[in-house]
Amino acid sequence: MFALASAASHPVFPFCSERCKLIDLGRWLNGEYAIVEDTRRDNEMQTGAQEIDDPDLRAALDEEL
Repeated sequence: MFALASAASHPVFPFCSERCKLIDLGRWLNGEYAIVEDTRRDNEMQTGAQEIDDPDLRAALDEEL
């Protein structure tokens, strides 16, 4: 039977080594990775929100924009 080590016992988790950890960090710093926001949903909400007549709902949506 295998004993599974916890993440806390692996010093560079989730990476396999310190080298892999530094390579990943370098890629983030060089802009090779990015977290991209999908703005299409926001645009759809704004377009649809223009047609809402309920003043309370309208105010709540305007606060989020």
